[in-house]
Amino acid sequence: MDAELQLRLVASLLLAGAALTALAALLRMLRAAQAGQQLHRAIGRRGQPARRAAERLVLLQRAGRMLLGSGQAAEDTARLLRLAGFWQPNAAPVFAAARLLLALLAGLGFWIAFRHDGNALSYAALAAVLCAILVSRLMKGYAERRAMRMRGELSSAIGLVVLGLEGGAGIEHALRFAADQSAAPTPTLSPALRALNRDLDGGMPHDGALARLAERAAVEEMRLATDLVRQSLRFGTELIVPLRALAVELGEQRLARGRERVGSATVKMTVVMIIAFLPALLILMGAPAFSGLLAGLSNLGHG
Repeated sequence: MDAELQLRLVASLLLAGAALTALAALLRMLRAAQAGQQLHRAIGRRGQPARRAAERLVLLQRAGRMLLGSGQAAEDTARLLRLAGFWQPNAAPVFAAARLLLALLAGLGFWIAFRHDGNALSYAALAAVLCAILVSRLMKGYAERRAMRMRGELSSAIGLVVLGLEGGAGIEHALRFAADQSAAPTPTLSPALRALNRDLDGGMPHDGALARLAERAAVEEMRLATDLVRQSLRFGTELIVPLRALAVELGEQRLARGRERVGSATVKMTVVMIIAFLPALLILMGAPAFSGLLAGLSNLGHG
């Protein structure tokens, strides 16, 4: 391996490490964008440094809004981030702008690493595109895993609400009980449930608070549960029986998904075992016969 190839390999590894560090910084920025009230309080406590951080965040939001626009792409990005736990309206613009910034930095890094090569611009453009795709794929994978966890925890959350209702509490107190007890049985849903408590404490109507809960959780099963609660609040219908039935159905769906994953894992293991062990098994079984055939042919030749 010549010196130039070694230099390119080292530069690529450094760039990959920088991309991962930048992705972690992106997640921190999204958390900061979500915690807008804490950011404003920090500005009051810390003065000028916090103001500069807030100004940078505002610039990212403006650039991200220009990139996303107001079409289907913006809605898909916002829903993806809600599934990932970033439900504030300014999270999608910050993510879009930071993703573009990471892609530009990746392209610049590859251009610097290969600037003496005639294809440096092509390498830089390819690196920028791949970096943007990689960030989107990582966020999508994280959102899908989190959505799966929320679906698995939803039956437990509904069970807490049903437990409160069966204990004689009203709908609001049952929801508050489920939110207060959600940290251990439903850690992924717990932030959205605690946000429901904050909305109710702030005087938001029950219908609006439940709609925001369904938007924050962003899974279809949560929307079904909140629709049942809203219907009961609006028309006074029975709530315990349909909620319990929904919890049972969600539990069965979770069991079915678990069985499906076990079945797919079994199929994958079977394929691996066939690829890894079948050639060796065929050699082991056919070697004696093949050896005897060679010996017989050799004896015929000598005869």
